[in-house]
Amino acid sequence: MFAVVVRPSAQLLSLGTAAPQLRLTSTTGQPVNALQAAAHHTLVVSFFDTQCDLCRNQAPQLCSVAQNRSDDVFIAVDAGGESASALRAYAQSAFSSPCRVTVLADPARTVSRAYRAAVVPTVYVVDSGGKIAYAAVGSDGVNGLPATLQRLGG
Repeated sequence: MFAVVVRPSAQLLSLGTAAPQLRLTSTTGQPVNALQAAAHHTLVVSFFDTQCDLCRNQAPQLCSVAQNRSDDVFIAVDAGGESASALRAYAQSAFSSPCRVTVLADPARTVSRAYRAAVVPTVYVVDSGGKIAYAAVGSDGVNGLPATLQRLGG
């Protein structure tokens, strides 16, 4: 007997294309327009699911990158459509203080679908002009951030 493991291939947004709108609500209930908040700055968008072990394991690394990049904006979007209470609990445990990553809820998964985040973790970098500058899934996503951010903004 043998098993075949099929991994879904992620059809990510193409580099150089305009980033889709990113209007969601934070875990504190505040509306956030992430593209507007990051105007003229680099925006890092990490899509996660509260049930994803790799996502949870990479959260401290994402926080560390964010701490070293004070001019950039970092957000984490729940691609699993979790309840507000579950998302708050996850954010408090996975993104421990101090962490400059704002966690956003996507209950209808509209933003997750617009960014084609069918696989988590999915990470995008949107440059200061609003264009997709980096896209990756799995462990490559967060691991590739330092070099990408260095290339974009020094």
